[in-house]
Amino acid sequence: MILDDWKRLYSNTKTTFREVAIKGFWEMFDPEGYSLWFCNYKYDDENTVSFVTMNKVGEIPKFVMDECYDMELYEWRKVDPSDEVQKERVNQMFEDHEPFEGETLLDAKCFK
Repeated sequence: MILDDWKRLYSNTKTTFREVAIKGFWEMFDPEGYSLWFCNYKYDDENTVSFVTMNKVGEIPKFVMDECYDMELYEWRKVDPSDEVQKERVNQMFEDHEPFEGETLLDAKCFK
């Protein structure tokens, strides 16, 4: 998988996003070389102020690349790309599907 190819496809697809960009992602995805992860903050009751919550979410790419003390605050689960339910959840995250799991999206970020 060449991440720049995926990034260009994701950024440049304006219509038929699911049919082009998301389908392209799964065609390019190499599960032997890459992995996807779901993470849930263990202390969700603390997420009462939107900008504080977004600051926590904004830290995720930084601690994925570096050592980070915050990792233990999250519950991590590796995505199984052969599981259609998990795959659909990833698809909905890519396309900022709303409502997402019954909730309104307050904000969405794409870290490219």
